[in-house]
Amino acid sequence: MALDDPKPRTAHPAMPTSADACYAALRARDRRYDGAIYVGVRSTRIYCRPVCPARTPRRSQCTFFPSAALAERAGYRPCLRCRPEVAPRLASPIDGDPLAHLAALHLERCAHQLDDSAIESVAGRLGCTSRHLRRAVVAALGVTPIEIVQTARLLTAKRLLTDTALPVIDVAFAAGFGSVRRMNDLFRRRYRMTPSDLRVAPKGTGDVSPDAARARCGARFHLAYRPPLAWDALLVHLSHRAIPGVETVLFDEAAPLGAPPRGTPRSSSSAADERRPVAYRRVLTVEGDLRRGSAIGWIDVQNDAAQCRLLVTLSDALVPHAPTVLTRVRALFDLDASPLAIDAHLSRDARLAPSVALTPGLRVPGAYDGFELAWRTIVGQQISVKSASTVAGAIAARAGMAVETPWPDLRLATPTPAALADLSEREYRAAGLIQPRIDAIRSLAGAVAQGTISFDRAMDMPALARQLLAIRGVGPWTVSYLEMRALRHPDAFPYDDLVLRRALASTRRRDALAETASWSPWRSYAAMHLWRSASAPASARSRERDSAATNSPSAPRTNRPDLRRDASATGVGRTKRRSTPKGSA
Repeated sequence: MALDDPKPRTAHPAMPTSADACYAALRARDRRYDGAIYVGVRSTRIYCRPVCPARTPRRSQCTFFPSAALAERAGYRPCLRCRPEVAPRLASPIDGDPLAHLAALHLERCAHQLDDSAIESVAGRLGCTSRHLRRAVVAALGVTPIEIVQTARLLTAKRLLTDTALPVIDVAFAAGFGSVRRMNDLFRRRYRMTPSDLRVAPKGTGDVSPDAARARCGARFHLAYRPPLAWDALLVHLSHRAIPGVETVLFDEAAPLGAPPRGTPRSSSSAADERRPVAYRRVLTVEGDLRRGSAIGWIDVQNDAAQCRLLVTLSDALVPHAPTVLTRVRALFDLDASPLAIDAHLSRDARLAPSVALTPGLRVPGAYDGFELAWRTIVGQQISVKSASTVAGAIAARAGMAVETPWPDLRLATPTPAALADLSEREYRAAGLIQPRIDAIRSLAGAVAQGTISFDRAMDMPALARQLLAIRGVGPWTVSYLEMRALRHPDAFPYDDLVLRRALASTRRRDALAETASWSPWRSYAAMHLWRSASAPASARSRERDSAATNSPSAPRTNRPDLRRDASATGVGRTKRRSTPKGSA
C-alpha cells in the first residue's frame, strides 16, 4: 500500500494522495504533512519524515508510505536524524472505518502495555472478534495488528535508547517486549543493527544527550506536532481549570499577549489574560504493572515553535514509564490533530471563520487522567471556573498524596479513585462541595475503583455513556464534555451548554443537531471556537468583529457582551431540579 501504487490510499483525506504530491511536500519539508507520509529511500533502505534535514533524494529513489508500519514491512529502517518515532500520529478515521481507526490507535499507543494476547484484548474492548479486527485493520492499513504493535514497540525502544540512559533490559520491558532477547532479535531483523548501536546519538541532531538530560533532574523528550498550534490559547484554557497544587501554568510577566485598548481599566483578570504562558507543569501518577511498580513524579512541558515540537522534561522517577507518560501528554495537548483539515473545514461556516482566522490551530485540550477530569467536571457544575478550581484544590489537599517537586506551587498528586471514594462527607463539605456533588463523585470514584467504569479510549462510547448517566448527578452535558476531552472524540458536542445554545440561537437539541451538521466531524473544535469567542477579552473580540465585518458582513455575532463570563465545566445534574449549564468547559 505504498502511495506509488496504481490505486493509492491515504490515511487522511487532507494529505497527499499521489507520489508526486508527496515528493513536493518532501522537497518543501512541509511540516503540515509530518506523520502523515513517510519516504523510503531505496539506495539506503531508510525511511524518513518529510521534514528530514538530510539532502533530498532523487524522485526515482523515493517510495512513499502512509504509515511507519508499512515502511518497515517493506524493509526500510527508521532514520537516525529525523527520528520517525517522534512524529505526530494521525487521529482521523482511516478509510472511513471507525473500528480499524480505533483499533490501530489503541494498538499503537498501548503497545508498551499489551501482552502476547494484545489482539484478543483489544478486540474484546471493541466488542468484536480478533479475526474480524485483524480483517478490518488489514483492509484499511495494509498491515496486520501484530505488525502495528511490533513497529510501535521498536520505535519506543529506539526513543528510550537515544534519549535516556536506562539499561537495555529496562528499555525492553518499558517498550513492551517480554525479554531482551525478543527485542534484540527484532532489532536485527527490522533495523539491521543492535540496540546498543543507538546509544551514541547521531551528530547534528540537536537532541539532548542523556548526560545533559540527567543534569536537568530528568530526561527530556520531543513530541512533534503539525502546525499551526495555538499554544497560548491552549495553556490559558488549562490554566483557568488547573487544580491548585496538582498542576500549574507558568506565565512570562515580561511578554504580554497584548495590551488592552486605551482607556480600558486594568483588572486582575484582564492582566492575567495579557500574560504569555510559557510552560505547563504538573504532578502525575503512573500505575504499575508486574515488572514495574507505580511511580509519582513531575513533568515540565514547553513549546519549541521553531521546530514544531514540545519539549517534555520528566523527573527521574517517571523515566522508566516514559512511553505511558508521553502518550498521555500527546492526548493532553491534542498533538495528533490535523489543523490543516480542521481549520479548512470549519472556516467554511460564517460564524466560525473569524475565530478560525484569529486563532488558527486551536486544539481541544485533552486530559492526562480521564477520572481526574471527570470528578473535576462534577465539582464545577453550576459554579464559575475560578470557584471550581478552588474547590478542586481543596479536595486534592485532603485526598491527594504529598509530593516533593522543584516548585513550591506543585506539591500534590491527584487523588486516586479509592481515596475519593473513602473521603468522608465532612471533608467534602469542608472543601466547599454540596451534597448532590458529593454523592456523584463518590459514586463515580467507587465505580472506577471497582473497574466498572473505565475511561479507556477503546471502550464503547455508548456503553460508557449509559454507565455515566446511571450516576445521579451526571447528565448529558457532562458525558459530552468527557467524550470531548477524556475520550478524544472529535465530533462530540455538548448541546446543552448555555453558551453554545446562545451562539446557535437553538433551544432544542434537535435544532442544534441540524444546525451543526455541517461542522461534522469536527464539532468538538467548533465548540472550542465558540467558547473562546464568548470568553475572549474585549480587545480580541474587537479584532474578531472587525474580521467578521470584512470577511462576512452578514455573519451573526456570537461574541455578545453578556457571554463574557466563562463559567465552569458544568453538567446537567440528575437531581430533582434540572437546570441548564451556565457555560463553557
